[in-house]
Amino acid sequence: MVTMTFVTIPLMDRLGRRTLHLGGLAGIVLFCVLITVAQNLDPASNDGVAVFLIVSTLGFVVFFALGPGSIPWLITGELFRQGPRPAATAIGVAVNWTANLVRTVVLLLSLAFQSVHFFSIRYGTITNVPHKRNFNLSFARLSA
Repeated sequence: MVTMTFVTIPLMDRLGRRTLHLGGLAGIVLFCVLITVAQNLDPASNDGVAVFLIVSTLGFVVFFALGPGSIPWLITGELFRQGPRPAATAIGVAVNWTANLVRTVVLLLSLAFQSVHFFSIRYGTITNVPHKRNFNLSFARLSA
């Protein structure tokens, strides 16, 4: 991921931040679909399923590093003048870490109660959490 961040810096000036960020998000969506397909395949029937899952996960990480992983950290320094830049960067980092903490706590609580669906706000993906107990939260289903 660090290597891809170094690739992002020159691409940011060439392609533009918006294009790079949207391209990264599109790649993330594509590889989320591929990861879902790979997890639903039977690994006993084919040895290539594990390799497909690993390659899909690495593709997800690469596209995350190209877009949403690096651009929010680099763009904060470009949005503000020299005076308010440290404060703006501190606020941006605090909001980022707080959002990550909240998302992690919600995921852990969701796994602890074995809820039906978990919704990730950042990527808009819905992940099925397997039922280990007979605990049904029918109100947790997301409706379109």
